[in-house]
Amino acid sequence: MPVKEVKTPDDLKRFIKFEAAANRNNDFWVPNLERDVAEILTGRAIYSSSIKQRSFFYERDSRILARVAVFINQRYIDSHKKRVGFFGYFEALPKERESVRLLLEGAGQWLDKRNIKTLIGPINGDIQYGFALQADNYQRSPAFPYFYSQPYYLDYFEEAGFVKQYSELCYKIDLLQLSNSFLEEEIKKSGINVRPVSFNNFAEDCRLMTDISNEAFKGKWYFAPYDLEESVKFWTKAKPLIKPSFFLIGEKKGSPVGCLLSFPDYNPVLKAMKGKSSPVHLAMFLWRKRAIRQGTVFVVAVLPGYQGKGVGRALVAAALLAMRKQNYRYCFYQTVTAANLPSRKLAEFFGGKIAGKFLGLQKEI
Repeated sequence: MPVKEVKTPDDLKRFIKFEAAANRNNDFWVPNLERDVAEILTGRAIYSSSIKQRSFFYERDSRILARVAVFINQRYIDSHKKRVGFFGYFEALPKERESVRLLLEGAGQWLDKRNIKTLIGPINGDIQYGFALQADNYQRSPAFPYFYSQPYYLDYFEEAGFVKQYSELCYKIDLLQLSNSFLEEEIKKSGINVRPVSFNNFAEDCRLMTDISNEAFKGKWYFAPYDLEESVKFWTKAKPLIKPSFFLIGEKKGSPVGCLLSFPDYNPVLKAMKGKSSPVHLAMFLWRKRAIRQGTVFVVAVLPGYQGKGVGRALVAAALLAMRKQNYRYCFYQTVTAANLPSRKLAEFFGGKIAGKFLGLQKEI
């Protein structure tokens, strides 16, 4: 059978290494860290306790031509009350339409046997591990934490019966067009106390942000609610990526009502690491991240009762102010669901211009 399920360590190694083969000579590709992919696909990642996964590749003459992983996230199913599966970690060589069709068909059969009737993605098991398909601007690398998609991937999916179900937008904000005084005034007039996450009380702040996110994003097509303690473990592990002034909590009369997660754009550094995480590569990460001069706002979450009341604006203003103070030139505000007009207006209020599009695809099995 040309469609093969990953079952052995050698299969897994070949599956992971194929990402580099599919993106050979591509200057815009940002590799996944191979160690992280291995943990996710073997059920050892932090959020894996509620996720079942299988990985498949299509090969001819012992050469892999395409790969995909599929996931059943029980947190998502319980929350959305739908038997939905995810696909992710897709890569394929050009001119392999039939190979991709057969691969996706074979992966879909595994889901169908488990009573999964709808397939959406790309979502690598959970959005924290990567989601959405790049749909334009193929002549640049996306900003962290998104990954590059080959231009022909969308054609492959559409020919396999997937439809464009969800549209996500990336905004680019020129920080030189803003002033510190303007951003400080936006925070002040909101009446919201914006504070950075506390590394001394990190676990409790993680729980607060998780509670807020679970309420704010309930029902969103990409979102599965998080267990509080798993979330603490996830973000504790991710601490080396976090700048406290970029992770923010908004409070009204002492009560947390919103949070924002933003990062330096680590993708140029990850590109240089080439998927490796040896001590030498981690030292490279620590050295090169000092030169980063653009950031990315990844999450803006506001409790439902406080949405539309200036909380999001105060949080974004505080994040942009923190980036300006560190001499950042640009901020990518991503992604915003195209149908979410209030979020789009928030990005545009700070001068954001659409700089990229991402898609969520869907197919009935």
